[in-house]
Amino acid sequence: MQDITVLIIVNDAESAEKEYDTSLNSIRCYCENRKYRLEIVEDTDFRHFCQQENSIFRRHCIVAHLLRESEYVFLLEPGMAVVNDDIRLEEFIDDRYDMTMYDKFTSWEIDTSSYVVKNTVWSRDFLMKLAEFETKIPSSSNDNTALHILLQKTFYPQFTEDAGNCMKILENLEFSTGNQQIMLTFEACIRSVIGENHEFKNNLRIIKKVS
Repeated sequence: MQDITVLIIVNDAESAEKEYDTSLNSIRCYCENRKYRLEIVEDTDFRHFCQQENSIFRRHCIVAHLLRESEYVFLLEPGMAVVNDDIRLEEFIDDRYDMTMYDKFTSWEIDTSSYVVKNTVWSRDFLMKLAEFETKIPSSSNDNTALHILLQKTFYPQFTEDAGNCMKILENLEFSTGNQQIMLTFEACIRSVIGENHEFKNNLRIIKKVS
């Protein structure tokens, strides 16, 4: 039996319990019935070793830290709920890969808010690199943008020159009111550079969107 922790990171536990009461209770019942460990943590409790200013980057550092205590961690957003408790989390685990992420349904983006991660040296290192990207990109961008850059640098360093053309898109990010569209354009550019590949060695797989 695989050792699985379901992890939910919130800014304030009391507020989250009120705002996400239904979804959190569904997760609690599911984890209790399936014998999964559930941890709901406040990100501010980890500021002494995860010193990222932005909580969306800090959460990846927190996952890397807590990952040492489990074989697998399922990071979930607090608003996620269980709609079919017949499905087991083990169905989303592929032992060949250290991490499993997925494409968003509505854009080119790879989602960074929820993923499955195996306790390996590679995955902990990758998550820390993602967290540390906070200081390497425009402050108005986010961890989705950082992830796409990190994927290219990690798995396709030979395409650095082509990716440089994509990076020019981000140069206008601080001076535009259409930041979301700029980031989506940048991410689409990076995906075109690295191609349609959804499996990256034995380290990472990205589940394709279903059309």
